[in-house]
Amino acid sequence: MKTYIYIMKRSIITTVLLVLLFSTSTMAQAWRDGEMEVRVEVNDLATAQILSNLNLVADYYTDHAILYVSPREADLLSASGLDYSIQIADLNKYYEKFWDAKTAYHSYQEIVDLADSLVSAFPGICLKKIYGTSLGGRELAALKISDNVSSDENEAEVFFDGGIHGDEIGGPENCIRFARDLCRKYGSDPVVTNLIDNREIWIYYMVNPDGRENMSRYNENGVDCNRDYGYMWDAWGSSTGAFSQPETQKLRNCSYENQFVVHTTYHSGTEYVSCPWSYRPETPADAAHILQLAELYSTSSGYANLEFGQGNSGMYAINGSTKDGNYGVAGSISWSMEISMQKQPPASQIMQYYEWNYPSMIDMIEYAGYGLEGVVTDASTGDPIRATIFVNDYMQTYSDSTAGDFHKYVLPGKYSIKVMANGYETQVSADSITVTEFNSTAYDFQLSPLDSARWYAWRMISSRIPDNNTVDEGNTLALIGEPDWINYSIGKDGWVVVDMQKPIIDLPGNDVKVFEGDLMAEEFSFYASQNMDGPWIYIGEGSGTTEFDLTGCGLADAQFFKILDDGDGNQNEQDAGFDLDAVSDMEHIIGVFLVMSDYMLDDENGNGHLEQGESADLTIDIINNGNVTASDIEATLSSSSPYVTITQATAGFGTLEQNQSGSGTFSFEVDDSTPTGDTIVFEIDVVANNGFYATTYTLMFMVGKYPILIIDMDGNHNSGTVMQEVISDIDLAAIYETSFPDDLDMYKCIFLCLGVFDNNHILTADEGSTLAHYLDNGGRLYIEGGDTWSYNPETPVHSMFKIEGLEDGSGDLGIQFGQDGSFAEGMLYPYSGDNEYIDRIAPIDNAFELFRNQIPSYCNAVALDEGTYKTVGVSFEFGGLSDNQNTKEELMILILEFFGGILTDVEDVHQPANQINFSAWPNPFSDQLNFSLILNKASRVSLEIYNLNGQRVGSVTEAFFQSGPQEFNWDGTLTSGNLLPEGMYIYRLQVGEQSETGKIILKR
Repeated sequence: MKTYIYIMKRSIITTVLLVLLFSTSTMAQAWRDGEMEVRVEVNDLATAQILSNLNLVADYYTDHAILYVSPREADLLSASGLDYSIQIADLNKYYEKFWDAKTAYHSYQEIVDLADSLVSAFPGICLKKIYGTSLGGRELAALKISDNVSSDENEAEVFFDGGIHGDEIGGPENCIRFARDLCRKYGSDPVVTNLIDNREIWIYYMVNPDGRENMSRYNENGVDCNRDYGYMWDAWGSSTGAFSQPETQKLRNCSYENQFVVHTTYHSGTEYVSCPWSYRPETPADAAHILQLAELYSTSSGYANLEFGQGNSGMYAINGSTKDGNYGVAGSISWSMEISMQKQPPASQIMQYYEWNYPSMIDMIEYAGYGLEGVVTDASTGDPIRATIFVNDYMQTYSDSTAGDFHKYVLPGKYSIKVMANGYETQVSADSITVTEFNSTAYDFQLSPLDSARWYAWRMISSRIPDNNTVDEGNTLALIGEPDWINYSIGKDGWVVVDMQKPIIDLPGNDVKVFEGDLMAEEFSFYASQNMDGPWIYIGEGSGTTEFDLTGCGLADAQFFKILDDGDGNQNEQDAGFDLDAVSDMEHIIGVFLVMSDYMLDDENGNGHLEQGESADLTIDIINNGNVTASDIEATLSSSSPYVTITQATAGFGTLEQNQSGSGTFSFEVDDSTPTGDTIVFEIDVVANNGFYATTYTLMFMVGKYPILIIDMDGNHNSGTVMQEVISDIDLAAIYETSFPDDLDMYKCIFLCLGVFDNNHILTADEGSTLAHYLDNGGRLYIEGGDTWSYNPETPVHSMFKIEGLEDGSGDLGIQFGQDGSFAEGMLYPYSGDNEYIDRIAPIDNAFELFRNQIPSYCNAVALDEGTYKTVGVSFEFGGLSDNQNTKEELMILILEFFGGILTDVEDVHQPANQINFSAWPNPFSDQLNFSLILNKASRVSLEIYNLNGQRVGSVTEAFFQSGPQEFNWDGTLTSGNLLPEGMYIYRLQVGEQSETGKIILKR
C-alpha cells in the first residue's frame, strides 16, 4: 500500500531543488550546432547554486541535473569547477536518423493520419477539432470521444495531452494509442462503452509537433512551451510573454472552452506523477483529493513503484506550466505524468509503457464523474447559465454554457457549494451536501435574474509575480465576483489579466471600476483589450479603488483588462503589490451615445501610411452604445492643416438602433510639399436626432514615415538606451521598443540591438522574415549582435546584409578602426562593452567593411548600399564604444546620413510665413516638460498632447495670452490627473489660426 506525503523529507536535497530555478536558452527549430547532453551530480547546495547562476538549459532531479549545452556553455561548466559527464556528444547527429530507424514510434504525419482514420471509422463517437497550426505549419488538434459526440451533454469532461516537449515522444504515443483503443473497444468492452456513453473524453495528441519532428524540447521559436503558460508566468524557458507561442495558445483555448475535471499531460525523463503546485512550495487547497487521485493513478498502473507528489518539491520549481495553469485558472485536477526514465525509450518498450498507463487512464475517466455535480439554469427561462462554482475553499470551477452542467471531484464528505453568475443572484447550498464513495451527488441551481446588476470579472486569464512571492498566499480566486474585502495581491511589478465574460461597452462617463481590497491605496496602471492576448491599450493610472473611462482609448468596448502594479514596496512580503478585490462595469444613465469603434485609411499605395501627394479615403465605423435610437446621423470631416484638401467632407450614417453599427467614408488629398514628419489633425463632427446629440472625434496621421525605430532586445539594454540618448542629442526623436513590433513599414530606419552572449536575443525565423519584408520595401536596417552573424541560425534577413560569418570569435574586442573608403574612414573608438564570443565577419560582393578590430585584426562591421535598401551589420555593441577622438554622436550622424532622408527631413521642418517662436525642453523628459512661446500679438493659445494613435491624452493650456514671452509646463499627466506611461507623444500648438505639431518623449 503506497502512502503519499505532500512535504518531502527534510534534507539538503529539498534545499537544492528550491535553488535550481532554471531558464532556457533560445534555440531555433532543432538543437544548436554541437549541442550535447551532459550530466552533473548535485550532492550539495554549493553545486546547485553554481548551476543556478550559470542559467543553462536543464532538467533537474533529486541528485543530478541533465543539461543541454553548446560547446561554449560546456566551457563555462568547466570554468565553474563542476565535473560533468557527456551523455550525448552531439544531439543533432544523435537524432538525425531517429525517424528513419524507428520501428514502433509514429511520426507526426502517421499520428495525424491515425487520428483522421478514427474520425472516419467511428464518426458517431469520435470528432476532431483543429485549433490551428504550429509555427512550422503543422496541425494542432484534439479528438473528442463520447456518444452524441457533436453535442455538449451533462457529462464529466476529461483531458489528456502529450508532447509539449517535442523530444519526449512517449506522450503522443500514449495519447493516440489510447484514442484508438477507446474507439475500437466501444460496443464490445462494457467498461469502455459505459465511459464513452457517460463522459466527454478529450485527447490533444500532439502539443508541439514541430519539436517532435525536429526531436527538440522546444518549438520553432526556441521556447519551452511548458514555461509559456499564463498562470504565474515568469519569463522562463525563453518565453517572451504569457501564452506567447501559438502552441500554448491553442492548448489553452481547448482548456478554457471546456470544463475538465481531470487533466493529465504526459512527459518523459523520469517516472513520477507531478501535482500542483510547481511554482510555489505551499500545498494547494485541493491537495487531499488531488493526491488521492494521484495515488489511484499510481496503484492502478503497471509501474512497480510509481511515485507521486507536489511538483515543486518532488521534482523542481518551475513557472508557466500547464498543470499549474489548468488547476489555477480552470480548477481541474491537473498533473504531469512522467511515463519513462528515458525520453526516447527503445521502440520495443513503447507498448509496455502504454499498457502500464492504460488502466490508470481508464480510472481517471471513471473517477472524473464522482464527487459533486449539478446543472445551473435561469429560474425564469430554464436556459443554462455559465457560472462560477465554489466548493468549500477549493479552487473554483465553471458550469458549461450549453448544458449548464458542472462537475467537481472531491473525496467522500460533506460540502457547501456557492454559485455566482453575472446578472443573477448568488446562491449558496446548505452545508450538508453529502458525497459518498464511487458516487456523484447532484445538486442543481436555479438562479434568479437581477433587474439591474453590475458585471464582474469571472475568470483570471494570466498573471505574473516577478521571481514569485511565496510569502503571500497567492489567492487568485479572490478577484472573481463582487468586492468582498478579500483580495489577490498581484506582486511588486506584477500584473494580472481578467476576463469580464462579455465586452464592457464605452458609454458616457466612467465604464470600469477596479476595487482595492484594503484601505491602503496603492498605485497601478490599467490596460484594456478585446483579446486575451492583447494588444493592450493604455487606459490610465489608478490609486486604490479607481474608475476608468474607455473614451479616448480607441476601443468601443473591451472584455479583457490588465492591472499592472507600480513597483513600490517590498518584493517578498504578505500583500505585496496592488491588492485586487474585484473589477466591474459601471452603471450609466444614457441616451444616444455614438462611439467611433474603428477606422481604416485606404491610401494610394495601400500601406496605411500617408505620403506626400497621396489621395486617401478615410472610413470610420460608428456604433450606438446608447439605449436610445440615433437618427439622421451626419458626420463632417475638417482639418486646419494647410497641407490637406478635403474632397469628400460629409458622410451619412442614417439611423442606428442600440448596439447597431454603421460606416461612412471621407476623402482627402495630401499636398506634395508636406514636410516629412508633419502631423495632420482631423476632426470629425457628428450630429444626430436633429442636433440634439453631437460629439467630435479626433484622428491624427503623420505624413511620411517615422524617422527612427530602436528595437532593444538585448537583455542588458547596453546599446538601445545609449542610441536613444545620442539621437536625442542631435535633435531627433526615436521610438524605443523592447519587444518586436508587428508593423515595421511605418519607419524610415530601424536599429535592432540583439546583444552579446549570454544576454543576447536570438533572432527567430518569423522576426527575420518580417525584417526581410521591411528591406524588400526599401527599408534601412542596422543590426548589432555578437552571435547573430556566425554562431546563431540564419534567418531570411541575414543573407540580405551580404555578410559572411567567418567564425564564432572570442572576447578580444579592443580598439575599433573605421575603414578606408567607408563613411567611417579615420574614426577610432576604444571598446568597453560586453565582450564574449564576438563573431568575425566579412563583406560579400558589393558590401564593404566599416570597422575592424585592431589586435587581433578582423572585420566586425559591414555596410551595404543595395540601391533599394541599405544595411549596417555589426558584431560589437554601439553602447560599448567609448567617446575619444570621435564620439558616438558623430558615428550616429554618419549612419543616418548613409541611410539617407532622415537628417534632411527633420531639419527641413515647415515654418509658417507668420512664424511661431516656440520650444519645448528637456526632450526627452521625465518629471516636467517646459514650453516657451513668444507672441508678436495677443492671441488665444491652446496646447494639447496626443498619443501616436491620434487620441488626445492631455491638455497643457488653453487661454488668452498677451504679446511677449510666455512660459508653461506639463508634468506628463492625463487631464484626469493620472500619469501617462513613457513613450513618444505629439504636441499640437494652436495660436489663433496657426498651428504647429512636434514630437516629445516621456521617460519614467
